[in-house]
Amino acid sequence: MLYSSTQHAREWISTETNRRLLNWYIDAWRANDKEVKNLLKSTELWFLVVANPDGYQYTFDEERLWRKNLRDNDGDGVITGADGVDPNRNYPEHFAYDEEGSSSQISSATYRGPSGGRSPRRRR
Repeated sequence: MLYSSTQHAREWISTETNRRLLNWYIDAWRANDKEVKNLLKSTELWFLVVANPDGYQYTFDEERLWRKNLRDNDGDGVITGADGVDPNRNYPEHFAYDEEGSSSQISSATYRGPSGGRSPRRRR
């Protein structure tokens, strides 16, 4: 099971929710909760607490409602509205399918990037 949060930098509550769930499992394990111990012995749980760490930090330091990561799209070394990619719009499946759910405009909050992110390697 993968628990992933904070694709969009400004979604602070998802970070805290995921962190608290992780701590809940740890605390239950330490308290010898039999149900949790049995679950964790038979199931892998992965916690990606912040999937967009640079954008997340930027929301604390610069702009609270920033959504994207901090990819320097124009290469000028300064983060502006023309920078960043929405990581939740950058998956390779149906990348650039249309302009309704994501945008090809770099100034858009839903800018999907120049190409789809890489797919995980398939095991053979």
